[in-house]
Amino acid sequence: MGPMPNAVESFRTLAEHLNTYILSTSPWLNPGAAMHKVEWVQKHFGSGKDSPAYKRLIFSQAHSHRRDFISKAIAVYPAHAASIRLSSADKKNGFLES
Repeated sequence: MGPMPNAVESFRTLAEHLNTYILSTSPWLNPGAAMHKVEWVQKHFGSGKDSPAYKRLIFSQAHSHRRDFISKAIAVYPAHAASIRLSSADKKNGFLES
């Protein structure tokens, strides 16, 4: 699966101005999936120290981390709240609810 249109360029632009991270999850019973995600990030962002994603990939099993991250991003950057995209699963699980 490739990145969404303009996603890599957008992340690079944000990384020039903000302290950016990539927050993801990996199936608990499939630890190899985490390595595949690292490889995907390295493929699309580069693997060297000049990559905006270098050592910026966080794995978490707790859905509350994602909700807290999105809520804090909206609180800090309210003008950009409309640009924070949520999947249907995020909306279904109430990731923006307190």
